[in-house]
Amino acid sequence: MTFSRGDRLIFEDINLTVPRGKVTAIMGPSGIGKTTLLRLIGGQLAPDSGEIWFDGDNIPRCRGISCTMRARR
Repeated sequence: MTFSRGDRLIFEDINLTVPRGKVTAIMGPSGIGKTTLLRLIGGQLAPDSGEIWFDGDNIPRCRGISCTMRARR
């Protein structure tokens, strides 16, 4: 997945797998992109290229009742 804002490249070719049932922390210094990553995972932002999958759904393309119900869980 690649994501940029204007001319600033935020993520380039990242790949993240979070094991089901495991607690995972996203840590780093201020301004490194933690909140941006979470917004991408949550579907609030869409990547420039690549895909984001969560529990079998493609997040940026995920619209409709199944995604709404998943967000409420």
